Amino acid sequence: MFCHGELASRKPAPRYLTSFYLLISIGGAWGSIFVVLVAPNIFRFYFELPVGMLLCACLLLAVNFRKWWVTDVVCGALIIRLLIISFVHMQFYSNPEGIRTLVRNFYGHQRVIEYDVGSDNEHRALIHGTITHGIQFMPPEKRSWPTAYFAPHSGIGIAIAIAQLPVEPRRIGIVGLGAGTMAAYARQGDHYTDYEINPQVEEIARNEFSFLSDSQGKVEIKIGDGRLLLEREKNHQFDLLAIDAFSGDSIPIHLLTLEAKNLYFSHLKPGGILAVHVPNLYLDLPQVLDKAGETLGKHTLVVLNHEDETKKIYQAEGVLMASNAAVFNTPEIKKAGTKVMSKPDIRLWTDDYSNLFRLFH
Repeated sequence: MFCHGELASRKPAPRYLTSFYLLISIGGAWGSIFVVLVAPNIFRFYFELPVGMLLCACLLLAVNFRKWWVTDVVCGALIIRLLIISFVHMQFYSNPEGIRTLVRNFYGHQRVIEYDVGSDNEHRALIHGTITHGIQFMPPEKRSWPTAYFAPHSGIGIAIAIAQLPVEPRRIGIVGLGAGTMAAYARQGDHYTDYEINPQVEEIARNEFSFLSDSQGKVEIKIGDGRLLLEREKNHQFDLLAIDAFSGDSIPIHLLTLEAKNLYFSHLKPGGILAVHVPNLYLDLPQVLDKAGETLGKHTLVVLNHEDETKKIYQAEGVLMASNAAVFNTPEIKKAGTKVMSKPDIRLWTDDYSNLFRLFH
């Protein structure tokens, strides 16, 4: 607000406006280059935020220097305070306790944290920003437990159980790798294909967690945007396609549109299931999926599982879609699944239209 206010107050005469706006654009371009390309390569965490705030406080002092002694004192105190905060912040995240891995790239910041080391409850968590993307217990007897949002009674867990009812090997596709938790469900002969946009996530899943190496089935990982990769590939005939590419409340809209659903079902068997993990505190995302299912003539159910802290299971909301309603005729899904309460004012999301405001709870 301070910087924009100064720009507005310093706007020159009309004949200089061309160069004025050009310089603003150049500044914005350099700022974007720093945040997107430079910062991920020189900082291990989001240190550009405290640095930026400190520089802004210095600008505040420079603009108001010697205008009034109170202003100088306040600005000086602000700079000292931000220096201390920035130093503590950078020290904490440069040498954090319990962190095994701390990496960052264009797609964000990843860290692996160890908890309860040496106890029967020892476990590791993969965290992207502030969101947990996978947990694994370290004791051998607990190491294969599916945890976090992928417990046996979650939407994706139930969908995998339904898909694996026949004894023959299954083909399962997963958009979003995380710690590789879903590989714990693979049986001998099963083929799992994971689509992951961030190459650092694959490295972490292979080096810091053992879900992939311990899996009884074959797990193939493809790096890139899940929808774009599926568009380039031939019909996989998946028994199940799971979409778990959310990062907290960040909405990957291109994975939720009608065109995306058409693509997903083109890769599923006639009796296959589409399972979408929709974690969001503020938005009623099952409405979007239900509207697309209604348009495509699919059957939609919502599954909400409950939290279990002892097993590191988080509450999760999942939406299951199928072409054939008969695939939902199992005791587990009848007990856990509920119909979406459709709202008539929700429009169908397409590649040309989406509206987050109408989805607020």
